[in-house]
Amino acid sequence: MRTTILYVTAATVLLTGLVYLWLQPQPSRLQQVLDSNELRIATRIGPMTYQPRNYGISGLDYDLARRFAEFLGVEASFHPVHQDGVLTLLARDKVDMAAANLAISKARMRDFLFGPQYHTKAGVLVGPRNQSLPASLDRLGEFRILVPAGSLFIENLEDLQRNFPEFQWRERKKVGIEDLMSEVVSAEDKLALIDSNEFARIRFLYPGIKKAFELVKPQPVAWAFQKSPDLSLYLKAVEFFQDISLSGELQRLIVLYSGFDEDPEYLDSLRFTERLELRLPEYRDLFVKAAYQTGLDWRLLAAISYQESHWDKDARSHTGVRGLMMLTNQTAVQMNIEDRTDPEQSILGGAKYLRSLLERLPERITNPDRLWLALAAYNVGPGHLEDARVITQKQGGDPNQWFDVKPRLRLLADKEWYSQTRHGKARGHEPVNFVENVRRYYEVMKSLDKIEVETDRVERLLARDIVTSPVL
Repeated sequence: MRTTILYVTAATVLLTGLVYLWLQPQPSRLQQVLDSNELRIATRIGPMTYQPRNYGISGLDYDLARRFAEFLGVEASFHPVHQDGVLTLLARDKVDMAAANLAISKARMRDFLFGPQYHTKAGVLVGPRNQSLPASLDRLGEFRILVPAGSLFIENLEDLQRNFPEFQWRERKKVGIEDLMSEVVSAEDKLALIDSNEFARIRFLYPGIKKAFELVKPQPVAWAFQKSPDLSLYLKAVEFFQDISLSGELQRLIVLYSGFDEDPEYLDSLRFTERLELRLPEYRDLFVKAAYQTGLDWRLLAAISYQESHWDKDARSHTGVRGLMMLTNQTAVQMNIEDRTDPEQSILGGAKYLRSLLERLPERITNPDRLWLALAAYNVGPGHLEDARVITQKQGGDPNQWFDVKPRLRLLADKEWYSQTRHGKARGHEPVNFVENVRRYYEVMKSLDKIEVETDRVERLLARDIVTSPVL
């Protein structure tokens, strides 16, 4: 009898415990993230989302999601997959959110909750430059359209096919934009339908590719969350985007990842890619050495040199600047350079000069604006840059942000404005072009793994264990 009572008592305690656990509310999604100290993020491998390179990881969604994790006070854990797997991970509760340049559609909104819109993207058709590409829907029947599996653009293609039965398209599984670009560059009857932002980001790498036309109009882009009554993490994302929008950080990141002001000229792009192979190897070790000595990125120095001299050690201009880094005689003297036509001295002199310009800027200016402003000063001089910053402030802009100062540099050629400045007239369009071109060349060289410097090569150069050149 006593044994039976004990069994009943134990069963009652167990049942009471189970009922208590069942009635006890589960921690919210946000609390689970905070308790685990980990924000799990599904993303897609691509130039706008999550792009692993030898020098590190880049991407608009990567940078934004990393900042969101910092906003929450937790670690960011990225789960990069191909496009067709991003929402699958979210649906199966393997991640807390998806940050993958996801366009919002009615079909997706039925299954997922989307955060604030932070960008837009369109679908552009691209194909070989040496082919006659369509400019409208009329000739699409002549081509096969390739698109990554899982792309939102598939919904648009399905709608289009209802009106154009002859229209053909094919999904490519587990491929990225670069794979599609490589496939269509030499094809006669293929086009790729790709994200307009990603095309703008890497088009300089593919001089043999050009845009046909925009097939899918711009659509809003946002992060995705699980659709449930628990809105705790979603509401934090809304708060996060409000903060970075008001601070201007969101716009700065979007501009940083949105390509450049002008389409790269075909011949310029072709010449650059050729000289990467033919000229750069001769001077690469010198760029690496100067980068180590000044704490800069060697690819940044190489980008400046290409803009200045096209890696021609005998280059000179009508204004008297000479050498690989096109130093003035005055700058060479300031940097203790005896022979500015000597490649090693020229590169080191240019690196030391850029470092000095970076250090002279006010501490409140942060990267990447600090770098772009220093590059402008490299071209036009620190005095003229300061004049443009003063004009920026007078006009209500932010003198610490490149994209506010840039249009004011052009005003230095306008008498109404340069007459009010300390250093007078300047050809303000030149530093603007200089910075934009250096940005483009720098991004290309960062994207090409084949020109990364191996550790053993650096060891031989500098007799050190490892080189740590911070990327500014």
